[in-house]
Amino acid sequence: MHILDLKKWSCAAAASLSLSLRQAHLYEAEQLERACLAFVAAHMKQVCVEPSFGVLSAAWPAVLVKINAHLAGVQVAAAAPAIEAATAQRQQGTKRKRDGGGVAAETEVDEE
Repeated sequence: MHILDLKKWSCAAAASLSLSLRQAHLYEAEQLERACLAFVAAHMKQVCVEPSFGVLSAAWPAVLVKINAHLAGVQVAAAAPAIEAATAQRQQGTKRKRDGGGVAAETEVDEE
């Protein structure tokens, strides 16, 4: 396998992992979530540099909280207040955006 092919595979795997984590979070699929979190922990150096990880982090902050809790060895139940806060923030449907003059403005976010 060429390096270029390996890079394409790596990006596709990271995008698939991102989708799996989102689905596990949304549908409370605990077994899938545990498997994804274990994979992230085992491959964090590769996962954290992928563009899909950046998108996941920005769009799904509750999932990022779960990843951080897992990496820290904290059970999901113990991290529940932080996860709920991140979920509530996302459900407000707004995000901060800077306009051309550097002023923060609230804009709507499309829900998936």
